[in-house]
Amino acid sequence: MDQLGSGDDVGFVVNWDEVVSGDAGDPVIGYKVNIWELKKIKSTKYVYINGSLQQTEEEIEPPIDSNNVPEGTPTIVLTPANQTDLTYTNFKLQ
Repeated sequence: MDQLGSGDDVGFVVNWDEVVSGDAGDPVIGYKVNIWELKKIKSTKYVYINGSLQQTEEEIEPPIDSNNVPEGTPTIVLTPANQTDLTYTNFKLQ
């Protein structure tokens, strides 16, 4: 997966290997790509600044776990069988 753009206007490109059916009567007619929104994880930290304890908030990217499906409803994009990549630019970073 490659990221496109920067700032608030971003996208990505996903590539995959072609899937070939071994059964001519049941050919691959396309691919279904599921895209989930993963929200940043917010946490509160306390740090000393000039001798005073200050509360700060931190946002980090969630870990990606390829063995488990994320929560929520994905955006589903369909592609034809002769296409082995997807460029997705329909979102903004928050």
